[in-house]
Amino acid sequence: MTQKNEPIRFIVKTLFIGLDNSGKTSILCALEGKFTKILNLQPTKRISRTDFKIMGLPVKIWDMGGQKKYRNEYLADKKFFEETKLAFYVIYGQDPEKFGESLDYLKKILEIFEVLNLDPRIVVLLHKTDPDIKNMPDMLRNLRALKKSISELPNAVNLVVYETSIYEHENINDYFVQEILNILPKGKQIQDIVKNFMKTVEASAVMLIDENRLTIAEAYADKSSRDICRICGPQLALIIDNLRKADLFSPEIIEIEMQGWLFLKQFEYSNMKFYLIFFMEAHESFVMTEEFIPGFQKDLHEIMEYIL
Repeated sequence: MTQKNEPIRFIVKTLFIGLDNSGKTSILCALEGKFTKILNLQPTKRISRTDFKIMGLPVKIWDMGGQKKYRNEYLADKKFFEETKLAFYVIYGQDPEKFGESLDYLKKILEIFEVLNLDPRIVVLLHKTDPDIKNMPDMLRNLRALKKSISELPNAVNLVVYETSIYEHENINDYFVQEILNILPKGKQIQDIVKNFMKTVEASAVMLIDENRLTIAEAYADKSSRDICRICGPQLALIIDNLRKADLFSPEIIEIEMQGWLFLKQFEYSNMKFYLIFFMEAHESFVMTEEFIPGFQKDLHEIMEYIL
């Protein structure tokens, strides 16, 4: 039995489910940065299981094949859905002829969760809504009708709907991490810590990423400062990772002047690497910032100790 003050330990069972050719596996490749695999993807046979970590938190991902024979198997045996904490239901946003079939499958899955007395976080991804077509009149009309149909499903009160594309993989990463944090105790507080740090050090933007270069939280005063952190931060972290793998010197701090100053600070917690990226107008402000980084790390560690 868990003691009152003992940390709550989570293993997040996460389903990726939907019809065949909806894009489930390509989304997972985008999350893992394996874009070269997307061109040669084959239909998932039954279930593909992947172990993933976010901030060291074990995430068990089940990529559930969408061919009809597999869907019938899942629906006939509810054990596949047991212990689910998060489910991403993927709909191919470019194929309105399959919307009805996809909605029917989603409805049956919602019914199974109700029978199992489970209340997982359920996120619907309208996938392959690519930037070059998503604002076309037919696409807008079809997606609007689809969202309306989703909202009218029984037990759909808490469903969250996003439009996704592998050409906007940053959004996929953001949605995935954010939904993981949404189901964790105190997970949302990480965002508050980042916001408070930004205000304290008077930065224009702050970003926290983990060793997978996934954005855990961010805060920003303007879009251009945010974009600088988003574009440069993961690339700088990748450089540090590659230097470390080559057994070469990898700096703890990187600073770059670019109409202001971009800083990256790496630190560890329980053998996990983290990167704090922030953009400021004046270099002199960084001296003050170093004074507050230990407090930021302490607040973050306290939340992670609770989760892990």
